[in-house]
Amino acid sequence: MYKSLRSVPFRRSLSASKGLLTSQPVASRAEDVYNSQDFTKLGQGITENGLGLAESGVQRIDNLTRRVSRDIKLGRDEVATRLLPQMGSQDRPATVIYCNYLLNSCARARNLNMAKEVYRFMERNGLRMNEISYGCFLRTLCRTGQLDEALELLDVLSRSKGVKANLIMYNTVLNGCSLAKSKVHADKCLAVMERQGIAKDEMSYVELIKLSGLLHDASAVKFWWEELIKKGQPSPSSRCTTIVALCRSRALPEALTALTEMSNILSANDSFHRLPGKKSRPPRSEIESDMREGFELSSEGQHTGVRVRDPAESQALTGFHHWEVRKELQDAFNALINAAGQAGQHKLAESLFSEMRNLGLRLSIYTFNALLRAVVEGRGISHAIRVVSFPLCIPHN
Repeated sequence: MYKSLRSVPFRRSLSASKGLLTSQPVASRAEDVYNSQDFTKLGQGITENGLGLAESGVQRIDNLTRRVSRDIKLGRDEVATRLLPQMGSQDRPATVIYCNYLLNSCARARNLNMAKEVYRFMERNGLRMNEISYGCFLRTLCRTGQLDEALELLDVLSRSKGVKANLIMYNTVLNGCSLAKSKVHADKCLAVMERQGIAKDEMSYVELIKLSGLLHDASAVKFWWEELIKKGQPSPSSRCTTIVALCRSRALPEALTALTEMSNILSANDSFHRLPGKKSRPPRSEIESDMREGFELSSEGQHTGVRVRDPAESQALTGFHHWEVRKELQDAFNALINAAGQAGQHKLAESLFSEMRNLGLRLSIYTFNALLRAVVEGRGISHAIRVVSFPLCIPHN
């Protein structure tokens, strides 16, 4: 299926809007736009209005593409297969942009059969796949569990004289490996990356950490996390993924250390303490201050009550919106509360819950479910009822 890939010439990504700002002839501008890889511009008025094309021709191919995309997402493969050839017989035939739009729909719908139909349609109409095309096709293969075929395609692209496999494609395959919990395929992907001299980025390490956590391999999680730290300051999302992976691996002390570090770094950022619609963080009540014992574990896994570092001792965080880092920190707390409950550490779960309120984090249903499981296991149903009815336990809107 992929034997013709070696002859595909490399095509550099163009922006559909660049040609509209120059004084090129209309025909030249049209060629630039329809050779572009930016399929997100599909259906927007910038194409027909900027190029002066007949609206009827552009609108027909746009509407037909949307119909095929809708049928793909709804699983109506027979209807989509019947409509697909019509895209090549219009007065304004489909281009790579429209096919990329369909391939992206196939990836989102996990519809491998239609992705192969679009691939064959492109071959019949002389449309050469570009980096976006192969990226979408790889994502479809990975999301449908066809990792062997994905690795085959990746290997062919790595040796192709035309379109080359890039880092995004490798990360797509690594993501598929984590979804399938396949360390064997991940090792093969890493071998191809090393052979081609492709360096891993933060997303590569995140996928490997996620895979290790799903396999309950705490040592692998810590190894990839240490490798990531060597590359620079990880993002809040990467820190949250690592904490979740450590919780899945039952490595509570390491997860708690990572959460403490993440909390200290994020809470040092001024914008972190500003909730939407409020000027400052919610004040701590006297009851919560008495309840707070800190949240750290000793090497034996017991609650020690060591204090959290003062924010002044932490390094500031820049480049992230407060709502983004709050969501990541909230998910990390939820994962650790759940892990603490499963490990029978109900005091730790209650302390983490109190710390979430002290930081002004949103208490979701997931938070309460994890807390109640821990409290019921450690203190009984009567104490769990008190927790639910406690006035301070009302979730933030």
